[in-house]
Amino acid sequence: MVSMSSTLIIEISPPTVRGVPGTLSAGAIGLTGILSSGVAWGTFFFGVLLLAIIDLIIGCCGFADPTNVGVIKSIAGFGLLFGFVCYAGLSPLVWLVAAELPTVRLRNISNAWILLAISLFDLAVTYILPYIANVDAGNLGQRPV
Repeated sequence: MVSMSSTLIIEISPPTVRGVPGTLSAGAIGLTGILSSGVAWGTFFFGVLLLAIIDLIIGCCGFADPTNVGVIKSIAGFGLLFGFVCYAGLSPLVWLVAAELPTVRLRNISNAWILLAISLFDLAVTYILPYIANVDAGNLGQRPV
C-alpha cells in the first residue's frame, strides 16, 4: 500500500508543476518501496539534489535584470536541464515502484489509476496554465488581484 500511494503522489502532476517539494514529500512517504535497492537510492538522492540546485539557480536568476539576455538564456537552459534531470532520474523510479507491486492484478489496477490521475491533471494544467501566464487567455475575464 505504501508503494501504491507513493506512486500516485509522485505521478499526480507534471514535473514542471510539482517541483522538488512534491518530489521530496512523495519520497518521504514511500521510502520503503522506492529506495529498497542501492541503485534506486542513488538515483533518488542525486536526482533530488540536482533538482534542488537547479531550482535554486533559476530562483536566483529570477531576481536578476529581466532585460539581460544572459539571464533569460540561463533560465531557459536550466529549465531544460530541470526536465532532463527529472525524466532521467526521478521519473523512472515511479515505474520501478510499479514493477515491485506483488501481484499482477494490483499492478494493473494501480497503474490504471495512476495514468488516469496523470491524464486528468495534465488536462487541468493545459487549460489553467495559459490563464495564469496571460490574464486575457481564453476570454475568461480579469483575474482578481
